[in-house]
Amino acid sequence: MNHIKYFLSATFLLMLFVLPGCTPVTEMEEGDTGNYEVMPADRVIKRLEANRRRIKVFEGNGELEVKSSQINNSTLFRTILRKPDSVYMNILGPFGIELANILVTKQEYEFFEALNNTLYKGTLDDDVLSQIFKFNIKFSELLDAFIGAVNLTGELYREPDNFVIAGGKYFFTYIDKEGNYTSEYVINIENLAITDYRYRDKDRNILIEGTYSNFQQVENVQIPRKIVIKSPLDNQTVTITYKNVKVNDESSVIDFSVPSDASIIEW
Repeated sequence: MNHIKYFLSATFLLMLFVLPGCTPVTEMEEGDTGNYEVMPADRVIKRLEANRRRIKVFEGNGELEVKSSQINNSTLFRTILRKPDSVYMNILGPFGIELANILVTKQEYEFFEALNNTLYKGTLDDDVLSQIFKFNIKFSELLDAFIGAVNLTGELYREPDNFVIAGGKYFFTYIDKEGNYTSEYVINIENLAITDYRYRDKDRNILIEGTYSNFQQVENVQIPRKIVIKSPLDNQTVTITYKNVKVNDESSVIDFSVPSDASIIEW
């Protein structure tokens, strides 16, 4: 099992490169909001979560870049996500040559390596997922990462531990009940787009941080065309730059198929 996971990881890499307080506080700096409506914290979070849930189908193509202590390179790709349980990715090489197809669901994965005409398939877990995408991430986080969203379900019925309005942005800080984790979010007042988020441990170390930019409004939802996600402790950075995106278009159909003569390795 371990040697196959290592092979999957190595093969995928080859293809890729072939401010908190203890009580709720609201602060506002004068002149920072322009002519835009300023909303209370709970309404902002509800609007953002509603926007995230509005995206049921997503398709995009562009460039995927992975940086770590092992590698630093990029590839062209196309992805289709269909909530709640399917992520498809097509990895392309020079001149649009297909290198791999990946289909991941909550329970299973299929990884077709075109160069060796081999299909790998099996039960999905977090370890397999991190080996395939070379980033420590859970399936639910993967869905949000590719569309440039943040799951705020856990914040819907909580007051933020700190809430600041400054520089045309909302700044939110939430601390879990045990004080082990801190979540920080930065949102544009103008278009309600999440531009930055960070998750910290109890020692204030950054576990995950994301930056979203170059937004495009699609169906009244702000979609970032550039997504940067970092895991500083693991020295990992993933950058997604979309050239084209489509949202809730029923023509975005996952068509995962392999040649009839492909070798199949299953476990």
